[in-house]
Amino acid sequence: DSSAVNWMLCGYNAENNSQLELKGQGEGGMAELISNLTDEILFGGFRCYGVDDRGNTVSRRAKFGFVFYPCPEAPMMRRARAGRAKAQVSQVLRSTHVEFQIEAPDELTEEEVIAKLRHCGGAHQPTSYEF
Repeated sequence: DSSAVNWMLCGYNAENNSQLELKGQGEGGMAELISNLTDEILFGGFRCYGVDDRGNTVSRRAKFGFVFYPCPEAPMMRRARAGRAKAQVSQVLRSTHVEFQIEAPDELTEEEVIAKLRHCGGAHQPTSYEF
């Protein structure tokens, strides 16, 4: 959590389509992750913060999201194999709070993330979220 890097994407190696490699990472948050979704199958993760501002105390708790982008333009067999690999990748990116499978970059929005985080958050909810 102390790293400035707050998103990453991995995808299949061009020479060995059964091997994953890092495709990108950065400090620009979920918006930068979305801008790096290309025409290939990608798995990724991002960090945002639940902010609890109760007047005299403010706390920020890291929240992690997992993203699976099976790219509609990818060959069907590769997409099917990626669907099976999704479980393995999510084990590497464990301890995520929410998970998304999107068919288009515009399906991953702050509002969608907040809704899922609030749904799984229990009775005590942060007052806001920072992306």
